Amino acid sequence: MYYWIKTAANSQEFREAMKNSGQYLKRAREFFQNIKSAKWLALNHRALDGDVKAQVNLAERYYEGRGAKRDFGMSFGWFLTAAEQGHIQAALNTGLMLYSGKGVDVDRLEAGKWILRAAQQELEAAQKAWKKIKPRYSGEELDEIRKRAAEFQPVKMLPPSETREFSAT
Repeated sequence: MYYWIKTAANSQEFREAMKNSGQYLKRAREFFQNIKSAKWLALNHRALDGDVKAQVNLAERYYEGRGAKRDFGMSFGWFLTAAEQGHIQAALNTGLMLYSGKGVDVDRLEAGKWILRAAQQELEAAQKAWKKIKPRYSGEELDEIRKRAAEFQPVKMLPPSETREFSAT
């Protein structure tokens, strides 16, 4: 058996086949990387067009470093964008990142607002988080958080067909 494998490995046909398979694998790898790039680009376009699910998806990917380099700042930005449109889980994640300072400066009052907003929407994880952090605030801080949460109105994002272009003149 060793003789036949060695003979095959030394043959010109075998070397050509291996060379061609290497080129095929390289082309296949490039093809799949392009598909990933196209999917990533499409996801970014949907997020920029106001698709809340795409925004949360991007935020999670940046947070976990899945498909892109881990970037808590980008993650926070996409969670905040989705939270401003009323996405409950994004509101909780925004609050948690503000509270811990992950990807953004710590802002305990703003964190409390987002976590309370999510808790008010009966998101169980948010209710647990609010119950845990609430005792860490003073009475004045709690009043301010409740005021901010009550004043919050989700932003209505325009679909791409309704967006307006502004000229520089």
